[in-house]
Amino acid sequence: MDLVLAARPLGEVACARWARMRPSAPPSGPRRATVDAYVEQARARPGETPEAVFDRVRSRLLGYDIFPPRLVGYAICPGGPVHVGAIIVQRLRLGPLACEMAVRVIDVWDTRAEGVAEAGFQYVTLRGHPECGIASFGARLEPNRTVTVRIDVRSRPGLLLTRVGRPVARRAQQRLTRAALARLCRPDRPS
Repeated sequence: MDLVLAARPLGEVACARWARMRPSAPPSGPRRATVDAYVEQARARPGETPEAVFDRVRSRLLGYDIFPPRLVGYAICPGGPVHVGAIIVQRLRLGPLACEMAVRVIDVWDTRAEGVAEAGFQYVTLRGHPECGIASFGARLEPNRTVTVRIDVRSRPGLLLTRVGRPVARRAQQRLTRAALARLCRPDRPS
């Protein structure tokens, strides 16, 4: 984790710095991890079909439009939609400063078959991230025509700071994940 000015541009320099980092956990997640699962049904705009709801959530997921931008900034490296191997540099804003960290995308899915559609991705934290672990973000158009959004996290503290401050770090992690779930499930994009 690096402490940087929040106004500092997220670009090639940050991408290059984090691209050299190795994953902090195996693809199955760290041993002795805390496991969290968050599930919520996505809400539709008036007159919006279940397929349109799924497409809206899918677009947010694969564009990494997940966390409220007032809290978390990001850059996908190289640019474009989320893809296997991409580095996502994240900045958690703390007033004029930001905690910069990064993750690597290890899986992406986007399938449709017989009335069911699924889209999402999984990433692993890179060394230097406050957490050591993996997270999956996904949406599913169910056979009953509802759209379910799910976030699964397997993690443990990744830095001495997050081990010592575990209660505070854990609450912050849970709040950010709940904010991401709410942002994905709401029909409009709150900041």
